[in-house]
Amino acid sequence: MVITSKNVYNFTFIQEVYSKKVLGANIFAPIYNIKKVARHNKFFTLLVFGIFGFLYFHLATNMLQIKTDGWYVGQINLYGDLVFHLSLINKFLASNSVQIDNPIFSGAKVGYPITADWITAIIAKSTSLTFSLFVTTFIWGILGIYVARLFIKTFIKNERIVFLSLLLFFVNGGFGFYYFFQDLFVSQKPLIQFLLSMPEQYTDIKEKGYWWINTYLAYFLPQRGFLLAFPITLLALVLLYRGLQKNSAKYICLAGLLCGTLPLVQPHSLLLIFLLSLMFFAIELLKNRNEARIKNWLIFGLITTIFSIPILKSLFDQSLSHFVFAPGWTSQENIIWFWFKNLGIFGPLLIISIFWIYNKNRHYFYLYFPFLMIFVLSNIFIFQPWNFDNSKLLVYWFFTSCILVAYFLYDNFFTETLLKKIIGTVLVSLMIFAGALDLFRTFTPVTNYKIFSNDDIKIASAVKNKTSSSAVFVTSSIHNHPVSALSGRSTLLGFHGWLWSHGIQFNSRANDLKTIYLGGSEAEQLIKKYKINYVTIGPPEKSEFSINYSYFNKFPVAIENTEWKIYDVKDSGSR
Repeated sequence: MVITSKNVYNFTFIQEVYSKKVLGANIFAPIYNIKKVARHNKFFTLLVFGIFGFLYFHLATNMLQIKTDGWYVGQINLYGDLVFHLSLINKFLASNSVQIDNPIFSGAKVGYPITADWITAIIAKSTSLTFSLFVTTFIWGILGIYVARLFIKTFIKNERIVFLSLLLFFVNGGFGFYYFFQDLFVSQKPLIQFLLSMPEQYTDIKEKGYWWINTYLAYFLPQRGFLLAFPITLLALVLLYRGLQKNSAKYICLAGLLCGTLPLVQPHSLLLIFLLSLMFFAIELLKNRNEARIKNWLIFGLITTIFSIPILKSLFDQSLSHFVFAPGWTSQENIIWFWFKNLGIFGPLLIISIFWIYNKNRHYFYLYFPFLMIFVLSNIFIFQPWNFDNSKLLVYWFFTSCILVAYFLYDNFFTETLLKKIIGTVLVSLMIFAGALDLFRTFTPVTNYKIFSNDDIKIASAVKNKTSSSAVFVTSSIHNHPVSALSGRSTLLGFHGWLWSHGIQFNSRANDLKTIYLGGSEAEQLIKKYKINYVTIGPPEKSEFSINYSYFNKFPVAIENTEWKIYDVKDSGSR
């Protein structure tokens, strides 16, 4: 049976399970194979949720660990990202409102999608912070698996291909495993001992040009907005496709509604939808010029715009437009070599798969082509201040590419001779080896990183108990400052890296912050200007600023312990 655009939605179960090959065969198998194929499909469905769901469970369980000497995260990418999310979650908990002040840039809008952290805060209010982080991460992860499976089965009905696609996507890795063997040789440790103490991640070696990190560890675990946006975006694309195929206004409107609310979850996914829509619409005009489909595209675009624009204006003070010609993404070397070593064997197989699908099924090729253009555009232009954030677009290209490569491998290796099945297994093993090493490493103690000491937690608790939830603090700009991250209070200026990546101009305020710690009349003017309530002097401030201690000693001490002093400067003008 040859798949065309006319019969994509007309597969019957009998056709699927009888075909000698999953797709592309025209000879039906005997009727007694029905139960066998059904059992196999059920097995692979259980395998999908069992393996990838278990990994979500494990990662969610260990993402925030409260130990006797402080708080730890279970993976290096959480060391930065989770602290920022904690600042938003605690801000929601302290304010009891959806409209919150920016915890790291007081007096400004958050400038960041809030939904994931707002939901986490609601659950934390009646349970605990650790449980709310676990349950949201795990449930949204399972939802992502379910919708990813739905997306794939919209086009390819076979559970084996679904499993293979998700295996390539979730356990991805390039040629970084070369350094695993190099490190193993240098360490002179037995294999098991080395596996339990691996010194680095083998999909994330930036100093050696490895930037295409395992998807669990780079996106789904640390980026809570993406974790929720991924299933919403895929579901919107499925609804849009079905709406266009069936000329269904219901599906089109639902897709537009989902896309219109994406700024609440992750604006990058809305940008992806915008770029894909432009390219699909252009293909539509060039190929078909079907008036009904063009009308549906316009309806989809109108609904998305009506919902998204007000949300964007309400959440963001700064402009979201950042479009810079910067070829090479994060590469500092030849771009072909960069992607070859980052993707590994997957890269050449993808190129072969593109030519293969062009000849086998032109309709599928045109469905994949706009995602391929996302890859091209993301390697030519930068859409965010931090070039690595282009990966939030690239990950969708990679997801569809995994489906294409899995389809090619299954059709050309896993339904053929034993020798070809062995070759196919070797190819898959090479594609997931580095990713499997990095995921295995999360089961070992070497991935635990302390983010807060017990003193940090005590000072944050004192701030929560002794100051107003609307109070503004002056603190150091380190990313894991306990006041901004744990107390639910806003600081004049937090971590510069986050502000820069969010497009917030902070240089003027950074200079003002130094002036405040120097004391004097200028400091008093700035305290009034920014409506500052408290000035913090602790270990981070002492290492970052020149501090005029005699100036601050004239203010009452609101909170104090052996390492910290927090001064009440609300009445600075009267002193």
